[in-house]
Amino acid sequence: MQTKPISSARPLRLSPLGSLDTRSTRVLDERSRGRSPVTPEIPLQQRVIEVVTKCLGGAESKRVGPSASLTRDLRADALDKIEIILALEDAFDINISDLDAERVDTVRDAVDCVFHALNHSRR
Repeated sequence: MQTKPISSARPLRLSPLGSLDTRSTRVLDERSRGRSPVTPEIPLQQRVIEVVTKCLGGAESKRVGPSASLTRDLRADALDKIEIILALEDAFDINISDLDAERVDTVRDAVDCVFHALNHSRR
């Protein structure tokens, strides 16, 4: 029995900032799971910032930028960081390894971590 591909469109790859890369053969398409974690309208970085802001009780969104340190700038403690990682896993339907989670210090690190997990979940 042969299976048909989900889409006949040319596969696209999203960069960490959400821009499309049509040269790639990898697909970050969550339609098969009924979720759309990253769309061209909402870049990955913005989605991660929204999750971080929500986890920190609506911290001033102006302070939550790519270079913001979770502990120094946003005053997140160890429990807050765990909650952020779990929220990112839920929001993007991914698994983040403990090693990768330990390396998250800034919002940019969180974006990179999610991007890495999204790319590796498709293998």
